[in-house]
Amino acid sequence: MKKTLAIDEDMLVYRIGYGVKDYDSRFRVESAIWQYLIKLCLESGHTQFILCRSDKTLWRSAMYPLYKATRKHNINPWRAYVKEYLTEYCLKVEGEEADDIMASLAAQKEGIIICTNDKDLRQVPGEHMKFSGDKATVTKEEGNFNFCLQLLMGDNVDNIPGIPGIGLGRGKKALEKMEVTEENCLRFYLEKNLTIEYYTMMYRLMKMKTDLDVSSMRIITLDEIRKMEEPYG
Repeated sequence: MKKTLAIDEDMLVYRIGYGVKDYDSRFRVESAIWQYLIKLCLESGHTQFILCRSDKTLWRSAMYPLYKATRKHNINPWRAYVKEYLTEYCLKVEGEEADDIMASLAAQKEGIIICTNDKDLRQVPGEHMKFSGDKATVTKEEGNFNFCLQLLMGDNVDNIPGIPGIGLGRGKKALEKMEVTEENCLRFYLEKNLTIEYYTMMYRLMKMKTDLDVSSMRIITLDEIRKMEEPYG
């Protein structure tokens, strides 16, 4: 069975954009895009991929306006061009993030390898690869633990508070003292005088969706991108 990389296109664009920030032509930038994707395929040992892109308008931001509000947006003239250039190759679902698309692909399709540096995806069982090429397999038990830990401590990168005062160390200690279930996480919230409504919002913000319609996915092969890269020599 052929395996397929589900690539976080948001992070891909950021990394390529940073790498080409001093380039002086679209020709060089386009060449760099295909070279980077070829490199990812070779590092993974697999020959096909799906690019997963976040929508511009996200339901998480509508539900919680502070979502990702602390992120800094550095100006990079090439990043917007890279994103526009890759548009026709991407899988996008209205209102959803690349994270949820990758999680849905992993849940619904065989042979998916999630390719991202985002720790949020470590709640999803299966094969994972970072952009550095580092690989790991997350078991169902590990995925459950990773999600429950994040549910307690929140996510500073995405500006999701979780339980105030609970960081990585305290979160792990709390989970070591309980059966690691979402129900026990709720009890822990209530013990901290937090409401069920607050818990529900935190849960929804941090839980990856696995039921999105990903039928419009476009699988791109290594042979295809090598042909696309040929004119750039």
